[in-house]
Amino acid sequence: MEERFGTQHSEADAEEGALAGLGAIDPVELVRTASEVTRENPHAAIVGACVVGFLLGGGLTPRLLASLAVLAGRRYAAAAAREALDAAVRRQIDEVTAH
Repeated sequence: MEERFGTQHSEADAEEGALAGLGAIDPVELVRTASEVTRENPHAAIVGACVVGFLLGGGLTPRLLASLAVLAGRRYAAAAAREALDAAVRRQIDEVTAH
């Protein structure tokens, strides 16, 4: 029982620390920076707003998240395999040309 209360206490401390850090953010400066970024990169701002809306609207279901993870894993695996094959072929070419 005591262990659970200690965990709750440390979570509350972490929350207070995070909220205290937010107090150091100037809302006027935040709006000014967001406006500048939006003016400099309007397409990126639109995409970002769409992504945030999609996520807040509950569009990221566990099934979609798993599909994205599989897609990312495949791309990483393909790149890693391509890189390993390239290194092996280059090593073989270097050995043949050295003799």
